[in-house]
Amino acid sequence: MRTSGTGSVPEARVKISSGGGFMGSRSAPSRKKQIEMALNSITKQGTSKHQAKQEYRAEARAKGEKVLTAKTKYVHSAKWYKNTLNAAERYIKFADENGFGHKYINSYNHQEAGKVFFKDLLNRGVKDIQGVASALRKFSDAVENRFGGEIRIVPDDLRGMINRARAAGQKIPVGKQERLDSREGYRVYSEEEMTKIMQHVWQQKNGDKYGVAIRGMSELGLREKECAKLQVRDIDFENGLIHVKYGAKGKRDRWVPVTKPYLLELKNICSNKGDKDLVFEVPGRKWENRCKNIWSSFEKACTVNGLGQHRVHNLRATWASKKYYEFREKGMDRDKARVKVSKILGHNRGEVLDWYIDYSKDK
Repeated sequence: MRTSGTGSVPEARVKISSGGGFMGSRSAPSRKKQIEMALNSITKQGTSKHQAKQEYRAEARAKGEKVLTAKTKYVHSAKWYKNTLNAAERYIKFADENGFGHKYINSYNHQEAGKVFFKDLLNRGVKDIQGVASALRKFSDAVENRFGGEIRIVPDDLRGMINRARAAGQKIPVGKQERLDSREGYRVYSEEEMTKIMQHVWQQKNGDKYGVAIRGMSELGLREKECAKLQVRDIDFENGLIHVKYGAKGKRDRWVPVTKPYLLELKNICSNKGDKDLVFEVPGRKWENRCKNIWSSFEKACTVNGLGQHRVHNLRATWASKKYYEFREKGMDRDKARVKVSKILGHNRGEVLDWYIDYSKDK
């Protein structure tokens, strides 16, 4: 018997059984083949996650099957698959070269190999440590799902390893989860701070144009690209809604409610425009240039007012927080409020809102 980091697996398992593991034989598939077999067992691919989910639902309906949300857990984009495959191949190659390997990837000494692997990444100053960790956690799930066993590659004390490396003077960027835990990810501006920001923006060169766009983002919770591409025909003035379809992330279009006061502002902004004209006419021939100019204007205003973390995306976080507490004050419970705001923002999961909202005010 060959023992892995968490259990024992028979030495002579090679052919794939109906249950997913290996059966007795003298040869084993290549490491790359085993990695691909594992990832394919949990992956429904598409050019985007949104497309893959649509294909899954269409396939299920065509077969007369019930569409299960649980089955979309491992729906991934082609980019995700490529990144995870690359991370898994690098890890397996490292484990083989450092004496942790085995013929079968579910029989590696993963616990020890993982510790040494991540220590090596830290020593070499690899930037996206958390990204590699995320990919290898999914890879662990894939190996367990396809071949059996209990696989734990990422050290439980990875955060501690990172902190100790930083204390020793290594420059390691702060990961997304760390920013979330420390509330360093996004900033929610108070009304007073927003007033100061807007006062400075209006005074800048082309401030009238930047001001209208920045105010639009804060009133609608739009991303920069969505703001830069919004057209007059996307506004339903009669029902007080905006159809966000150009520049939407994952090509997921959505409807965003507009408050009555801001709807009147939009009517004035669009009064002399045609249906296909841009709502927010910011300097810049391409949308990328318009986004950059909006960001630059916003950054200047934040810097002058001594406000750190000057990201335009903070306007989206500010809108999300404001809308969330509006729903809570109307008696909506926390989970329903999170989900509702997330859907308006164009996200499928309520927990995504945790990036934006400071729950310290929640009762």
